[in-house]
Amino acid sequence: MKGNLWAAFARPFILIIGAIYFLNQIVINGLSFNVPAIIEGMDVSSTFVIGILSGVTAVGSLVGVLVTPRIARRIGNETVLLGALTLGCTVFAVLAFAAPSFALQLVCMAVIGGLATGCMPIFWSIAMPRMTGVIAAAGLAFINTIGQLGGFFGPYAFGVVESKTGDPMSGLWVIAAVAVIGGLLAVPLSRALRREDRSAEVASQDA
Repeated sequence: MKGNLWAAFARPFILIIGAIYFLNQIVINGLSFNVPAIIEGMDVSSTFVIGILSGVTAVGSLVGVLVTPRIARRIGNETVLLGALTLGCTVFAVLAFAAPSFALQLVCMAVIGGLATGCMPIFWSIAMPRMTGVIAAAGLAFINTIGQLGGFFGPYAFGVVESKTGDPMSGLWVIAAVAVIGGLLAVPLSRALRREDRSAEVASQDA
């Protein structure tokens, strides 16, 4: 298993997908765990209302998961779509600050949830066809483990920023920052995938 793990590490596209997935989980978990605090900071005092409004981001996430695979099939370039969705999180995080009303801020956060969660099917559709056998198990386990770490760091980073600024909305700057990095990583991912596909094609011809 150890040898298979190192073989997975030797394939750059696995490492890059793991990095993007890590950043993606910071966005998803940071947002979902801190939306109630953000809404409460907008002078909403009712626990019931806070719970209902917080569910808007979950609706956005559901729409993202359902719609993104259809868009991916039409575009035909998964890395371009992955980069666009990730950078879109940055755009809507900034728009949430500029939005003149609470309703528009909530819509922006719902869109962020949809864009970030919509990336999930793309990660696996990129990774799974390019890994087989035991290496696939090692590679997918690595990507998933890195993502789980992002699930821890997301809420933590939001909490640190909020404690420093005293404003729950300031945690959205975490989204803006990590999503920019994740979006830019789509460029080396595209190059790594082209090299991976060329190597697979050569190997199949030699077989």
